[in-house]
Amino acid sequence: MNIPAGMKAGTTQHDVEWILTLFGTAVGAGILFLPIQAGFGGIWPVLILSCVSFPVVWLSHRTLTHLVVTHKQPCELPQVVEDDLGGAAGLAVSLLYLMFYLALVVAFATGMINIAATYIENQLGLEAMPRPILCLLIALGLSAVMLTAGESAILRITSGIAFPLIAALLFLSIYLIPSWNPAMFAQVPDAWALSKSLLLIVPILYFSMDFSPICAMLAASYRRHYPDARVAMRRSDRAVYWSSLMLLVFVLFFTFSCVLATEQHDLTFALQHNIDVLTLMSLHIKPRLLRYSLPLLAFATILHSYFSAFLGARNGLIGLLGQWRRQQQHPHGLHSLEWITTLAIALPLWGFALADPSILALIGMVAAPIIALVCYVMPVYIFRRVPRLAIYRERASVLVLLAGLLVMVSYWVGTHL
Repeated sequence: MNIPAGMKAGTTQHDVEWILTLFGTAVGAGILFLPIQAGFGGIWPVLILSCVSFPVVWLSHRTLTHLVVTHKQPCELPQVVEDDLGGAAGLAVSLLYLMFYLALVVAFATGMINIAATYIENQLGLEAMPRPILCLLIALGLSAVMLTAGESAILRITSGIAFPLIAALLFLSIYLIPSWNPAMFAQVPDAWALSKSLLLIVPILYFSMDFSPICAMLAASYRRHYPDARVAMRRSDRAVYWSSLMLLVFVLFFTFSCVLATEQHDLTFALQHNIDVLTLMSLHIKPRLLRYSLPLLAFATILHSYFSAFLGARNGLIGLLGQWRRQQQHPHGLHSLEWITTLAIALPLWGFALADPSILALIGMVAAPIIALVCYVMPVYIFRRVPRLAIYRERASVLVLLAGLLVMVSYWVGTHL
């Protein structure tokens, strides 16, 4: 039997690089808000979800990667959808991704403003700065970085700080172990409270472990590395599997540690003031170094995710404007479009952030449902609809579909129970 080259090869440097890239990309701001939501129902909802999350996270990202890696040539997800379902469907995916990134820009901008306000008032002991002024200063500073540093420089910065941030979060998770409260395991919620907690946690948890925006790059890289689609699928499966497993262990360990070391009334305070778990801990933790450094760590983590979301939104908007420009023969070049789109995104969205919208609601009701639709539900539909993909259909896709539908509606249902 002729076995394609690479089918049975062990883990290669290419695999390791992608495993670390996927893991580093996924760990971001979402992990800082997950303990706030997870802690309200106690430790048991988190324990339950930890037992069932891995298959969903792994299979959903694998299905999405398969969709791109089996395409006739390496390309982005909207192009794959356009080729399989038509131009309107490809445009819809591009618009959904744009909405996803815009929601995250608002959420992360809100988070950074609230961290800065809390730090000024509590750590520095200064008079609270008016929110409009603080918002304007941060907005102008970050917009200036976006316009002057360039995309490649920003990507180098975000890539360079990803693993130091992960190491710091891991250190904190271990540091909190002596502060765990074992009595929380005895606090078993009733069926109604447990159901409500699970529904509210599900979209935040899956958002915190999502690396779908980079799956197309993963698939394209493996397809270029292994021209045979079957080999590329097998090899990319390995990277997705280990990344998902590492991500699950890291995210849940951090969440467990924070929830077990935090009082219920403190979580209520964090939810009311729209702050992340590190900023919350900095208000009560005793070591002076941690009291001053935890908000800075939170700001850096959210800033890392903010830059990624802003670049995603700007590139998505440039892509849509580029299509219109080509159709209308508009004279603006790429540099002009970068300035226009940066200002078009920054000014109104930082205005929304000024209103201090709920970060958890933005994630649970907007960002997570969009990801579920595009990366869980849609790939399963395409595999069932498109004849060329018939040989790749799997029964496990039913689980991905059901999980996607649950993520799309669970936060809304949970808030109305």
